[in-house]
Amino acid sequence: MSDAEKKGSNLKLRVWSALVLAPIVLAAVYFGGWALSVLLAVAGGIIAWEWTRLTVQDAGWRDMLLPSAAGVFVPLLATWEWQTAGELPLTLQTLGGATLFAAIGRIAFGDAKNWASAAGGVLYACLPVLTVLSIRAHGQDYGEGDGIWLLVLILFIVWAMDIGAYFSGKTIGGPKMAPRLSPNKTWAGLIGGMITAGVVAAVFGGLFDLGVWWHLLLIGALLGAWSQVGDVVESSLKRQADVKDASNIIPGHGGVMDRVDGLWFAVPFFWLFLQWGLIGSAPAY
Repeated sequence: MSDAEKKGSNLKLRVWSALVLAPIVLAAVYFGGWALSVLLAVAGGIIAWEWTRLTVQDAGWRDMLLPSAAGVFVPLLATWEWQTAGELPLTLQTLGGATLFAAIGRIAFGDAKNWASAAGGVLYACLPVLTVLSIRAHGQDYGEGDGIWLLVLILFIVWAMDIGAYFSGKTIGGPKMAPRLSPNKTWAGLIGGMITAGVVAAVFGGLFDLGVWWHLLLIGALLGAWSQVGDVVESSLKRQADVKDASNIIPGHGGVMDRVDGLWFAVPFFWLFLQWGLIGSAPAY
């Protein structure tokens, strides 16, 4: 098979995978509650597993077990607390406990050198998961009806950044942003992506009354740029592990980390902007 045929086949796989996954993600965002929690539990467990594959040489099942279990457990416990207590705090106690559990567990297994990787995997997998749940609950807990649109907004910001950066980089070219870590990224792509993300945030947020337009413009541009940091960080992990993708779970796309690396960096800061009242009308959890 020629290189052109391989690229065409890979593109078809990417399109089909996206067509299958996108409705599942959007449906979970729409219904919220346990539907979203289960999806995030699956994602959290897989991301923690992929993190371990990238950060621990010759990782075995013992290395992967505790971080992955924590990745599944944290969103389910957070949603249970929400359903029983009537509110969804950002459960830092749960996150801290799960992180310690994974780190101490690695030491108990006689593999103390990998405790930092285990703790880092739990934090990387679970902190964004908790902020996603908290953003979604913004509407359901407080009767404002904007929790769904807030999540769609951050998704649109990250997607707009990727699309704008791709076309700006291809069209303008120019100096590379991080040639050793992510050789395809250019400064022109970064600037073009930031502009696209800012405009999309201002227009979409304005349509659904999610904040002041110029706040949204600036926040969209900043979060778009920060999402690229997440992409570069994951690229550096893959380069250190000498692999192309975090895993091959999603046909044509690689791993879950490969799909959400930018979103995983952007969503906690989106949550902070929500708390500061720069997006929507943020309650104090």
